[in-house]
Amino acid sequence: MSFPLTTSPGVTVLSTVTTKVLAKMNSIVHLPLTGGFATRHGNHYHIRVWTSEGVLEAKLEGHTRAVRAMAVQGCGGIVSGSEDHTARVWSGTACVAVLRGHTDLVFAVAVHPSNDNIVVTGSRDRTARVWDVGTLTKQATCTAVLKGHTSWVEAVAFMSDGSILSVSWDKTVRVWSPDGSCKSVLRHPEYVLCLTVLPDDTFIVVGGRRYAGGHGFVRKWAGDVEQWTTATCEPVESVTPEAFRLLSGQVVFFDAADGRETGTFKPAFRMACMPGGKVMVYGDNQVSVIKAFRHSRLKVIGLMKAGWNTYKGKHLPPPSPNRLETLSRALCLRRFCRVRGVDDKDMEMELVEPFARDIVRFL
Repeated sequence: MSFPLTTSPGVTVLSTVTTKVLAKMNSIVHLPLTGGFATRHGNHYHIRVWTSEGVLEAKLEGHTRAVRAMAVQGCGGIVSGSEDHTARVWSGTACVAVLRGHTDLVFAVAVHPSNDNIVVTGSRDRTARVWDVGTLTKQATCTAVLKGHTSWVEAVAFMSDGSILSVSWDKTVRVWSPDGSCKSVLRHPEYVLCLTVLPDDTFIVVGGRRYAGGHGFVRKWAGDVEQWTTATCEPVESVTPEAFRLLSGQVVFFDAADGRETGTFKPAFRMACMPGGKVMVYGDNQVSVIKAFRHSRLKVIGLMKAGWNTYKGKHLPPPSPNRLETLSRALCLRRFCRVRGVDDKDMEMELVEPFARDIVRFL
């Protein structure tokens, strides 16, 4: 069955490659050094590595049960977690380290943002473990065991200072010190399923009931302070700093400052984070790179309106009547406009005629 590609205004498809994936794809990760991607499939024991043109390049084989999680090191290596209770570190097609210690399925893996040798894993055994994979032997060293969750650990992540985040089906997010001590516990009304960390160390978690007919939530935290929450009428499957993916196969872009929707894209059966505010999605045998304008049209309008005179802490003079008249003409001519005094390429966008009349009335 073929699904038509659909995007909302403000979402741009930067590139698309067609690839024949012959088995159910469970997840995808972007490989920054090559521009390609890696995938895991169904109950397969291996990982497939693809070029940026969508050509199968290699298979990483070694796990003895299905692969359940993947993460990418800064050097280009891949870390994988499996139902065989282990995680593995791969360099090229070679397994260079095996992480043994969990007593159940390994659901989650993450790599330290500035040290490829430090890895954290999360498991159905209700623990997370911190590992040093920089040893000279193939057996990695476990440096800390993070105990406290009362149900399995679904996702893990690092913050820039080395602190660790873990989320669980026990409806909590825990923040850990690198030595394994728990710094705080953040409670939620539903299962917490995945998370992402933003550059300023705020983080976004998603949860809910992961089944058809269920519901979900997306919530942003700054430390132990909740900044905003967005409810969804269906489960949320994954999240990046720019977007979350719904069970129905739709990616929803949002403004991380306040959670407002800025655009949508479908079909998207799997999603991965990329640098530069981009998102990689897989849908209908195509892998696409997409991006949404970081600031919605209404937000730009608000900045242009008298009284909305700050942006990122920078003072903006209120627009003059002449400037508003010039802006209105530019909108009707389908020109590009930019807020004066703001040096931000994301503020530059095409304001097309169907929106122009409403914008002029708003001003």
